[in-house]
Amino acid sequence: MAVVEAELKSKKIIRISRIRPMDATFKNNFDIPIHRWYPYIEGFSLNFVKSILDNYDKDVIVYDPFNGSGTTSLTASTMGIKSFASEINPLMRFIANTKINTVKSIVENNKISLLEDNFAKVSHKLLKNKIPKSKYINIINDCYNDKDFFDEDILIDIAYIKYLIVNIEDKDVKDLALLSLASILVEVSNMIRAADLRKKTDKEKASNIDSVPNIFLTKFSNVICDIKRFKNNFFEKTEFISSNAKEIDKKYQNTVDLIITSPPYANGTNYFRNTKLELWILDFIEKETDLKQYRQKAITAGINNVSSDIEFDFMDIVEPYANKLDKLSPDKRIPKMIRAYFSDMNKVFKNFNMLLKEHGKIYFDIGDSEYYGVHIPVDKIINSIAEDNGFELIDKQILRKRHSKTGTVLSQVLLIYNKI
Repeated sequence: MAVVEAELKSKKIIRISRIRPMDATFKNNFDIPIHRWYPYIEGFSLNFVKSILDNYDKDVIVYDPFNGSGTTSLTASTMGIKSFASEINPLMRFIANTKINTVKSIVENNKISLLEDNFAKVSHKLLKNKIPKSKYINIINDCYNDKDFFDEDILIDIAYIKYLIVNIEDKDVKDLALLSLASILVEVSNMIRAADLRKKTDKEKASNIDSVPNIFLTKFSNVICDIKRFKNNFFEKTEFISSNAKEIDKKYQNTVDLIITSPPYANGTNYFRNTKLELWILDFIEKETDLKQYRQKAITAGINNVSSDIEFDFMDIVEPYANKLDKLSPDKRIPKMIRAYFSDMNKVFKNFNMLLKEHGKIYFDIGDSEYYGVHIPVDKIINSIAEDNGFELIDKQILRKRHSKTGTVLSQVLLIYNKI
């Protein structure tokens, strides 16, 4: 058996060491090679995942249905553990795939020299050649060209860098360069990602920002250095089995040993709007309305996911809280969002039951919410959903305290389930 035999027989969890509060956030990944390539703000750290996987054999299969920038998959990969993933945001799928499968391809096919050669060529053209870069601006589609997300001279630099990248012949090298470009876009823009993507204040605008070519080349150079550092490590492949955790092919039934994930919180955040600069510049969207197609398919975690014709199943465990919000919330999208969020989670847990082997485990990192004085005990509701779908709660850890916008103390917890 893939998991320790004694655990399967007793149906009890292997006790993991208590996770440090900072490990339950992405912050600790900012200094870790490869993990640090893209400045993600949601999710958890390598240490969080490793503290779980250290208790299992290497032949388990791990699944993250909300894979984000790929912390679960990348940690598993560098430990020689195969993983499955789902992720609805095409930018995040690209980033996770590039950090794992592209790096694996670069190393296994001895393409580090090719990577360095292309870096040298791009560097030479960016820093030496006197080319009227404005002639390449049309390589940026016009999705947000009428917005002031970037100063004009910076957008021209970005366009020229993108032009140089798309003309790289090797796809693996090209993808690593595109990831490097994506990772600096918010930094060089007039925006800041602080929970939500918003305009920078005058104080937040850096007066001594380096040139865009220098920032890009530094990032690209760091990517190459990280790959060279890992070139002797074995990387296991990550397979993206779907884009949507609510829709999984039945061919994967009973194939997964562990699920480790941090799903979108019911916090009103528009997760796609937070990455719209990268989605735009890398051509994942060509018009602003393209974001809507992703929001409509995703877990209904933000108020912008809620439309007048949104469909959801009413659930007895949810209605007491949703009914209060019907009365108290001036924004009528919020009670709909809460109903739809848990209705979506019910679909996800049905798929968990289908995917997991007998006695498979779920490590579920989640936080509660509050709207207009109505506390939403997300863990309690998730426990009810999990139980209805054939799981038992076998452990719960409080990872850290959080606060709502009104100052109410909230919690981030790790819920651990066993498939009965």
